[in-house]
Amino acid sequence: MLDYLEPRCILKHILECYSEKSKQLTDSAESFVYAINEDKVCQHYAEELLRNAGKFNLEEFLAAWQQCVPEGMKTDPGQLKGIALIDRTSFPEVIYRYHVDDLPEDEKERFNELFKTKEKWTLEEIKPYIEGLSSVKVSIGALLQKNARASTGSNGVKLFNSKHSVKK
Repeated sequence: MLDYLEPRCILKHILECYSEKSKQLTDSAESFVYAINEDKVCQHYAEELLRNAGKFNLEEFLAAWQQCVPEGMKTDPGQLKGIALIDRTSFPEVIYRYHVDDLPEDEKERFNELFKTKEKWTLEEIKPYIEGLSSVKVSIGALLQKNARASTGSNGVKLFNSKHSVKK
Protein backbone atom coordinates (compact mmCIF):
# COMPACT_ATOMS: atom_id res chain seq x y z
CA MET A 1 0.00 0.00 0.00
CA LEU A 2 2.85 2.42 0.78
CA ASP A 3 5.34 0.93 -1.65
CA TYR A 4 4.69 3.73 -4.13
CA LEU A 5 6.36 6.09 -1.58
CA GLU A 6 9.39 4.00 -0.60
CA PRO A 7 10.93 0.69 -1.71
CA ARG A 8 9.32 -2.30 -0.02
CA CYS A 9 12.62 -3.31 1.66
CA ILE A 10 12.84 0.10 3.39
CA LEU A 11 9.24 -0.11 4.60
CA LYS A 12 9.82 -3.65 5.86
CA HIS A 13 12.93 -2.56 7.78
CA ILE A 14 11.10 0.37 9.41
CA LEU A 15 8.19 -1.84 10.42
CA GLU A 16 10.56 -4.47 11.88
CA CYS A 17 12.46 -1.85 13.89
CA TYR A 18 9.66 0.37 15.13
CA SER A 19 6.49 -1.68 15.34
CA GLU A 20 4.92 -4.81 16.78
CA LYS A 21 3.58 -7.39 14.36
CA SER A 22 0.47 -9.43 15.07
CA LYS A 23 -1.58 -11.91 13.08
CA GLN A 24 -5.06 -11.05 11.97
CA LEU A 25 -7.30 -13.85 10.83
CA THR A 26 -10.08 -13.11 8.41
CA ASP A 27 -12.59 -15.46 6.80
CA SER A 28 -10.49 -15.91 3.69
CA ALA A 29 -6.87 -15.38 4.70
CA GLU A 30 -4.27 -14.69 7.32
CA SER A 31 -2.73 -11.23 7.31
CA PHE A 32 -0.51 -9.18 9.59
CA VAL A 33 -1.19 -5.91 11.35
CA TYR A 34 1.60 -3.63 12.49
CA ALA A 35 1.26 -1.28 15.44
CA ILE A 36 3.86 1.43 15.90
CA ASN A 37 5.81 0.97 19.15
CA GLU A 38 5.89 4.45 20.70
CA ASP A 39 8.82 3.63 23.01
CA LYS A 40 11.01 2.48 20.11
CA VAL A 41 10.22 5.58 18.06
CA CYS A 42 10.92 7.89 21.00
CA GLN A 43 14.17 6.03 21.75
CA HIS A 44 15.25 6.50 18.15
CA TYR A 45 14.74 10.26 18.35
CA ALA A 46 16.57 10.43 21.71
CA GLU A 47 19.55 8.60 20.22
CA GLU A 48 19.62 10.93 17.24
CA LEU A 49 19.57 14.01 19.48
CA LEU A 50 22.31 12.65 21.73
CA ARG A 51 24.52 11.05 19.08
CA ASN A 52 26.92 13.97 18.61
CA ALA A 53 25.78 16.27 21.40
CA GLY A 54 28.23 15.44 24.17
CA LYS A 55 26.60 16.61 27.41
CA PHE A 56 23.21 18.22 26.90
CA ASN A 57 21.32 20.36 29.42
CA LEU A 58 18.63 17.93 30.65
CA GLU A 59 15.76 20.41 30.64
CA GLU A 60 16.62 21.58 27.10
CA PHE A 61 17.04 18.00 25.91
CA LEU A 62 13.64 16.93 27.26
CA ALA A 63 11.94 19.87 25.51
CA ALA A 64 13.77 19.27 22.20
CA TRP A 65 13.11 15.54 22.36
CA GLN A 66 9.36 16.02 22.83
CA GLN A 67 9.31 18.43 19.88
CA CYS A 68 11.15 15.93 17.64
CA VAL A 69 8.86 12.93 18.03
CA PRO A 70 5.78 12.55 15.81
CA GLU A 71 2.70 14.41 16.96
CA GLY A 72 0.67 12.51 19.53
CA MET A 73 3.66 10.56 20.92
CA LYS A 74 4.81 11.20 24.46
CA THR A 75 8.43 11.03 25.54
CA ASP A 76 9.30 9.66 28.96
CA PRO A 77 12.68 9.47 30.77
CA GLY A 78 12.05 5.73 31.25
CA GLN A 79 12.54 5.35 27.49
CA LEU A 80 16.18 6.40 27.94
CA LYS A 81 17.23 3.30 29.89
CA GLY A 82 20.28 1.74 28.30
CA ILE A 83 20.65 4.71 25.94
CA ALA A 84 21.68 7.65 28.10
CA LEU A 85 22.78 8.67 31.57
CA ILE A 86 21.56 11.67 33.51
CA ASP A 87 24.03 13.46 35.78
CA ARG A 88 21.89 14.84 38.56
CA THR A 89 24.93 16.02 40.54
CA SER A 90 25.82 18.74 38.03
CA PHE A 91 24.08 22.09 37.84
CA PRO A 92 22.22 22.31 35.62
CA GLU A 93 21.52 18.59 35.31
CA VAL A 94 22.89 17.10 32.09
CA ILE A 95 22.25 14.06 29.95
CA TYR A 96 24.66 12.27 27.64
CA ARG A 97 24.66 9.26 25.37
CA TYR A 98 25.74 6.07 27.12
CA HIS A 99 24.49 3.14 25.07
CA VAL A 100 24.52 -0.42 26.34
CA ASP A 101 25.60 -1.63 22.89
CA ASP A 102 28.87 0.32 23.24
CA LEU A 103 29.90 -1.55 26.39
CA PRO A 104 32.18 -4.61 26.42
CA GLU A 105 30.48 -7.99 26.31
CA ASP A 106 32.86 -9.46 28.89
CA GLU A 107 31.35 -9.27 32.40
CA LYS A 108 34.44 -7.97 34.23
CA GLU A 109 35.25 -5.47 31.51
CA ARG A 110 31.66 -4.22 31.44
CA PHE A 111 31.51 -3.67 35.20
CA ASN A 112 34.90 -1.95 35.07
CA GLU A 113 33.63 0.38 32.34
CA LEU A 114 30.42 1.09 34.25
CA PHE A 115 32.26 1.99 37.46
CA LYS A 116 34.82 4.01 35.53
CA THR A 117 31.95 6.06 34.11
CA LYS A 118 30.09 6.46 37.39
CA GLU A 119 31.31 5.51 40.85
CA LYS A 120 27.91 4.69 42.38
CA TRP A 121 24.75 3.39 40.67
CA THR A 122 21.22 2.70 41.82
CA LEU A 123 19.70 -0.62 40.76
CA GLU A 124 17.37 1.21 38.38
CA GLU A 125 20.34 2.96 36.71
CA ILE A 126 22.65 -0.04 36.34
CA LYS A 127 20.06 -2.71 35.48
CA PRO A 128 19.68 -1.85 31.74
CA TYR A 129 23.47 -2.07 31.37
CA ILE A 130 23.82 -5.54 32.91
CA GLU A 131 20.56 -7.28 31.93
CA GLY A 132 22.23 -8.72 28.84
CA LEU A 133 24.78 -10.48 31.05
CA SER A 134 22.11 -12.28 33.09
CA SER A 135 20.65 -15.66 32.23
CA VAL A 136 18.43 -18.35 33.68
CA LYS A 137 21.38 -19.49 35.79
CA VAL A 138 22.83 -16.07 36.67
CA SER A 139 20.46 -13.37 37.91
CA ILE A 140 21.08 -9.63 37.99
CA GLY A 141 21.35 -9.94 41.76
CA ALA A 142 24.06 -12.58 41.44
CA LEU A 143 25.99 -10.41 38.97
CA LEU A 144 25.83 -7.47 41.36
CA GLN A 145 26.82 -9.62 44.34
CA LYS A 146 29.88 -10.84 42.43
CA ASN A 147 30.98 -7.49 41.00
CA ALA A 148 29.67 -4.75 43.30
CA ARG A 149 29.31 -3.67 46.89
CA ALA A 150 25.96 -2.42 48.12
CA SER A 151 25.56 0.54 50.42
CA THR A 152 22.74 2.84 51.38
CA GLY A 153 22.82 6.47 50.31
CA SER A 154 21.83 9.39 52.52
CA ASN A 155 18.34 9.31 50.98
CA GLY A 156 17.88 5.61 51.87
CA VAL A 157 18.38 4.37 48.28
CA LYS A 158 20.57 1.30 47.77
CA LEU A 159 23.74 2.13 45.79
CA PHE A 160 26.26 -0.14 44.09
CA ASN A 161 29.95 0.58 43.66
CA SER A 162 32.81 -1.56 42.44
CA LYS A 163 33.99 -4.51 44.51
CA HIS A 164 37.25 -4.55 42.57
CA SER A 165 39.72 -1.79 41.77
CA VAL A 166 38.64 0.11 38.66
CA LYS A 167 41.16 0.12 35.83
CA LYS A 168 41.36 3.54 34.21
